[in-house]
Amino acid sequence: MVKHDAPALFRTFLARPAWEPEPVALSGVTDPYQPCERELGITRRCLEVAAACHQPVSIITKNALVLRDVDLLGPMAALGLVHVNVSVTTLDPDLARAMEPRASTPAARLRAVQELTAAGVPVRVLVAPVVPGLTDHEVPAILAAAKAAGAGAAGYNLLRLPLAVAPVFLDWLGRVYPDRREKVLGRIRSVRGGKLNDAEFGRRMTGDGELADLIGNLFRVSTRRNGLDGGLPPYDCTRFRPPPDRRGQGRRQLVGWSPSLASSSWGTPSDGTITPSVNDREASTMITRAVLSAPVFIHWPITVSSKPSGFQLIVRAFAIVAPRACYEPAGRNAANHCRCGDCGLLYTQTVPPQIIDVEQLKAGS
Repeated sequence: MVKHDAPALFRTFLARPAWEPEPVALSGVTDPYQPCERELGITRRCLEVAAACHQPVSIITKNALVLRDVDLLGPMAALGLVHVNVSVTTLDPDLARAMEPRASTPAARLRAVQELTAAGVPVRVLVAPVVPGLTDHEVPAILAAAKAAGAGAAGYNLLRLPLAVAPVFLDWLGRVYPDRREKVLGRIRSVRGGKLNDAEFGRRMTGDGELADLIGNLFRVSTRRNGLDGGLPPYDCTRFRPPPDRRGQGRRQLVGWSPSLASSSWGTPSDGTITPSVNDREASTMITRAVLSAPVFIHWPITVSSKPSGFQLIVRAFAIVAPRACYEPAGRNAANHCRCGDCGLLYTQTVPPQIIDVEQLKAGS
């Protein structure tokens, strides 16, 4: 099954007024750079949507094809918008070819780590999955190779065999390594409470029992030794900007305002208008909801005042005609265009002041 419309669906998802930006994973289930991506370009088009919106993403892959998109990933990384997680299961090319025939060789994955790092992209190497009795002894060597390639952090998880995955793995193990089958299955059961799989949250990734503890300790010691026990730089979700609609208009929003900034005081703009300093998060969320439903783009200035019954939002704004919203408003010039010189905003008419009583909004929500 190929989701040809995934980029369009992603764009529609990001355009929802309810979306509060947080990192999106590409992908926790299916490798976004499997071989067919070379022709389909679905992942690249999803990244183009994310880059245009400044939407943070986390990429998880076993394939060096991720290097094709370094022209997108480098600039996104410079803005704190992307992490790449490269899975390295083994350093043995023969084992890798047998176990993951549709994935890049271990050497190619490490080359991807090196080139992504050189482009400024934060990279984490995942020793995943660790197959007890088959690849667990390679943990120190994989982490040393990851460090040499320039990785900034590391993670691991033990092999999981949920539902339909178990019979596929059992068939593969019996065909490719019949002499190791019982040893490997015995060790898998030893870290899964006597079963082949344990879906319990908190145990499903790292297992349980003496062998699981030994593997976890080996990983932790090796990450410390190689300086991979820290994290990657944080994402910057404050840069997010919604995609324009079909008419080229950005999502209606209060420029420069979001609930996350509700506890901030902006001071006084150059025109002398008082701007809000609100500490009530619930009130600020209601204010933002009201503004998102406004029939025009909201631009400077706004004021917030308090009264015994709660907060009032007083909006003084302009109706704006533009191909898209302006995310860094710079005021208007003599021709009534935005001074940023890029967005094309045109101030066409003054809107009378609107008073929105937050208490009434709460009562009606």
